[in-house]
Order: sequence, then structure tokens, then C-alpha cells
Amino acid sequence: MSWVITGSQKVNWDPSLTTTSLWLDATANETVFSDAGTTQATNGGTVQQWKDKKNNGLIFSQATSGNRPSYNTSAINSKAGVSFTTGKFLAGTRPFAGTGALFFVQQVPSDTEYIWIGANTSSPYLYVAQSGDAQSFTASVGTPTFWANGVINSWSTRNDIWAGLGANAVLLSVTNADLASFTGEMRISGYQNNSNIFSISDGFMSEIIAISGTVQTFERQRVEGYLAHKWGLTANLPSNHPYKVNPPAP
Repeated sequence: MSWVITGSQKVNWDPSLTTTSLWLDATANETVFSDAGTTQATNGGTVQQWKDKKNNGLIFSQATSGNRPSYNTSAINSKAGVSFTTGKFLAGTRPFAGTGALFFVQQVPSDTEYIWIGANTSSPYLYVAQSGDAQSFTASVGTPTFWANGVINSWSTRNDIWAGLGANAVLLSVTNADLASFTGEMRISGYQNNSNIFSISDGFMSEIIAISGTVQTFERQRVEGYLAHKWGLTANLPSNHPYKVNPPAP
């Protein structure tokens, strides 16, 4: 008897197996362009467009050459990222207008940097600040009250803020995020202003995943497991996380 095996089987789960409203992945070089969608970005070169990996139709772009971020093929644990400094940003459409979940992996270069999701201090926002050499991350709302867990307005962060001590990298997941109060474009940027959804100080943004609607606990953990294993951040997962040791299977 002989067997003929055709096709292929996924070894691990990834976001291609679920419904996302946005998936930006800097390691997918075919989605990062130095021009208006024709030429793939090269190491050290500028980025004009960053396209959604699942073809949701979302494109984040920068028409002004002086405001473009740069591409680095070895940003976080030898994987690629888009580098943002002050005044550099990519702009596009919000991945969802109401409730959903946000996940991202980002690296900051020093203990004075921050990550910002929101609009301005008079609107709901999530602020994640690196605290000295301990490289711990806390969240705040308002001006500012720091805390690590709980509910930030309608945003449930639980204990899903982790600092990657070796790489100054953070894996952040926010469920039940309500973006209905935000207006204008979404920016991935090196500074904060009134129209921003994602904003960072100087640093790399490597992967962003957004899922529209209510996300169940097992779905959140599955995305977290995927990102942690991909980016070498498993040491920062809680000890009881279902994907602490092994990545999610398909």
C-alpha cells in the first residue's frame, strides 16, 4: 500500500484563520512599500505604504516624503519593524467604529518613551508608559492615574500588559475597546495629537491586529499566544496562560 499526501497543513494558528478587521505585519515585506504600493521597502529605507495583510482594504500611508517612517529588518528579536520618530506617521481608516479588540507588538528605545491609544486627554485613551530601568508598563486614563489592571473607561485591559525586558518590547492586548468616540483618521505615529488612535514615541511598531466586535477570552488568549511566540515574548505571559509553553494550534 502506498500513500500520496497532497496540500499542506498549518503547524500553528495565526490570524489568517480568524476574521480580522486589521492585520499589519512588518515581517510580511510584501505589504510594506517604499512607494505607492509597487516597490517593497528595504532595510533602512522609508515607508510610504503599509497594507493590511488580509486584504481588508485598509492601507496606511504617508504622501509627504519627509514624514515617512523607516523600515528595519531586525527591529524586535531579529524580526522586522517600522521605525517611528517625532513627526513620522502613517495614516489610514480606523479598523472598526464601535467595540472590538486591539493587539500590538512595539519596541521603545529608552525608559522615557510611551505608547498611546486614543485621542487627547479630554477623551478616552490608554497610555502605557515605561517606568525607568525596570521596564514595567502601566496604564492610565485622565491626567494621569497609573494602574496595571482593571477597566479603563469601557476598555478592559485585565492583566494583559507585558514588558519584554530583553528587548524593551511590549505585547499589549485591549478587549472591549470602544472606538466610537474617536473621529478622524487613525495614525500610527511618533507623536500624539487629537486624531491619533495609535501613537508612540520614538520606537518600532512591528505588528497590529484589530478584531471588530466582542472578543471572547479564548480568542484573546489565542492572539496573545500567537504574538508572544512569534516575537519571543513568552517569558512575559502570565504563568497560567494557556499558550505559555506552546503556541496555539490551528
